[in-house]
Amino acid sequence: MKPICKIVIITAAIFLWSCMPKLIYEKYDPAAQLFSRAEKMFEEKSYEKALVLFNEYLDRFPDRPMAGAALMKTGAIHAALGNNDRARNVYKRLIAEYPESYFVPDARTRENMKQSSSRQQTFSNMLFPDPIFSEHMYWQVIPIWLWDL
Repeated sequence: MKPICKIVIITAAIFLWSCMPKLIYEKYDPAAQLFSRAEKMFEEKSYEKALVLFNEYLDRFPDRPMAGAALMKTGAIHAALGNNDRARNVYKRLIAEYPESYFVPDARTRENMKQSSSRQQTFSNMLFPDPIFSEHMYWQVIPIWLWDL
């Protein structure tokens, strides 16, 4: 067999093999199956079901690589449901328990945003006490700001 044919066959085999581990991984790994189900519920905006599944994932598989992602999604669900204090606690837990996680910088940002949101609202109310005026001024100020760029 010619060397070029061998290279093509080896390259094709490597390419096909690189696609397979994810399928095998999700098919036989219970942690991956549970995380995939939770992710699907999250994407469908079935937040209560997703929250239960993500919490189950964290209870059963706290040492798995996707535990940080599960906590991040849990915090996002609490924030989407309006439970800002719970979301803040989840982000703090992520920072404390998984300091090496890829999601820690985002968790710090979201935690700080949740803490400062009430202060920002108070500041906004001081600037524009009337909500109609506030809404009107918002649309007047933003285009001017964009024009200056």
